[in-house]
Amino acid sequence: MKDELPTEMTSAQGANSMTTTPRKRKWWVIPLIAIGTVYVGVSAAVGGIRQFHEYKGEQEAKRWLDQAQQGAKSTWTEDDAVSWLRHHDFELIGVGKGVSQRTGRPDETYLVAGGYRLIEKGGLILKPSCVDVTFIFDMDHRFNRAEARFLSYLPPGLDGSR
Repeated sequence: MKDELPTEMTSAQGANSMTTTPRKRKWWVIPLIAIGTVYVGVSAAVGGIRQFHEYKGEQEAKRWLDQAQQGAKSTWTEDDAVSWLRHHDFELIGVGKGVSQRTGRPDETYLVAGGYRLIEKGGLILKPSCVDVTFIFDMDHRFNRAEARFLSYLPPGLDGSR
């Protein structure tokens, strides 16, 4: 009878033979997941802050456009526009000619007076930004319209030291 195979296994033998060995958890998995989670959270927060800043910059450009349109008169010349820009603390104020080229239309030449106003110097999270306000005149020096746009960069020479 010594040659007989046992028909029953003990519970300890059965447990070990029927299950797979448990996976050993690597020590670096939890810190890696934590770092990844923090990175995603910080990236989302910075992206949200930048997007909000851009939205506020666009609103600021609209506000300056409204002010420019309300202040401008049909009798204005480029000198009046330059005075308005200086009075409102714009920098890099310039006067010059512009040309608009459109397909199928003759080139349009016009005169401009414009300047930049700093909104944000920039830093760790936010990019430097400014508003560009431009007054457009026809070639007979008659006021035509005002334009404003938000720029998410600073043109060379604009440092906001005023």
